[in-house]
Amino acid sequence: MVIISKIPETLKKLRIKCNYTQKQVADILEIDRSTYSYYESGRIRPDVKTILQLSKIFKVDYTEFLDSECSNVFSDCNYEKFQEDKDFLT
Repeated sequence: MVIISKIPETLKKLRIKCNYTQKQVADILEIDRSTYSYYESGRIRPDVKTILQLSKIFKVDYTEFLDSECSNVFSDCNYEKFQEDKDFLT
């Protein structure tokens, strides 16, 4: 089982870098601020669709949210088609 533990620290770092409040990001995602706060604290994990939306909001590749263990798993697979079709999910 792969644990995606980099998400909380990356979310907070990117949000602060972009001068967003938690409320602003939550509003863009159309979720409660408390839910977004839980993402940043690591209490809950965003689903794949939300990670893709966050990567668009912060203008980064979705792999920014994955730790090195996860990146190795993804590099072993062919995700070019997924990258091309990821807009479908948002």
